[in-house]
Amino acid sequence: MGVSRGLLFALIAGVASAILSIGSFGSAPILAIGLYLGSALAGISAGTAALLILLNFNSISTVFFIVGTGLPALLIVRQALISQPGLTPNTLSWYPPGQILAWLTGYGILILGCVAIYFAFSDDALETVSGNFLRGIFAQILDQSNANFRSDADRTLVKKLLEAAVNRMAPLLAGFLLSIYLLMLIGNATITQSILNRAGISLRPSPSYVTMELPRWICGALAAALVAAVLPGTIGILGQNAVLILSIPFLLLGLTVIHTLSRRTPNPKMVLAAIYFALFLFVVLVNVSLPVWVLLVLLGIAEQWISLRKRFSAPGANQEDE
Repeated sequence: MGVSRGLLFALIAGVASAILSIGSFGSAPILAIGLYLGSALAGISAGTAALLILLNFNSISTVFFIVGTGLPALLIVRQALISQPGLTPNTLSWYPPGQILAWLTGYGILILGCVAIYFAFSDDALETVSGNFLRGIFAQILDQSNANFRSDADRTLVKKLLEAAVNRMAPLLAGFLLSIYLLMLIGNATITQSILNRAGISLRPSPSYVTMELPRWICGALAAALVAAVLPGTIGILGQNAVLILSIPFLLLGLTVIHTLSRRTPNPKMVLAAIYFALFLFVVLVNVSLPVWVLLVLLGIAEQWISLRKRFSAPGANQEDE
């Protein structure tokens, strides 16, 4: 592809990224250009999107885009395109997905640390700001639902319940939002890579996610966060938020164990569809997201230490990604 055509694609991707960032999908065009044409053009896309956001919104929105979308997308592209000669001639060994996930997790922890430092020198504590943010959202919900209350007593009761929810959620809001955004980044990257690979234009082949392995340091970081989480005060709150972020890699590793177990059944795809549908019901309809989350994280931790996938893998199973 010519330089001018590649640059045009990068600029178009930058415009698309600026538009899609409103719906938290701004990383997808940057990832697509990077995994198709390389890191340099991905940087141009990210810079174009940041400039458009600065011109049309404000500097705060631009900073949020750079930190929350541009930099992590470029980090994924940079790491994903690292390769070295493979064990057989004329082959390449690509940077493994578990290591990319570890870099993203570390990036999430870095953001949490920066936020903590900022509020340490601010007049308001992070928990207070999070609580006020949630109260503002719940106040709007109450105002829009006025017609549904039969009496002032009902409204007062709902208001007390929402305040109790704020008190429970506020300390963990930062870690929760970073965890959700981390999952969205991972989803964008996985889907983008899959589409490019199927189209035959990806610079690297799609990795086998089901055989993903995590670096050992993540276990140590999670253990340290758990110890900090039981301490009182600010350190405890930061530890609890860090636990949420550091649990993401083990959550995904737990899902790979489920994929491996499904291969021992006559119809793995049907089994996986049933499992994911059941998980959806438990999380969304039955509202037991925390137990499901904890179960998958524990499954991932067990895999990290005792290699459940090797114990349960079906003989001769195909190791391509599902």
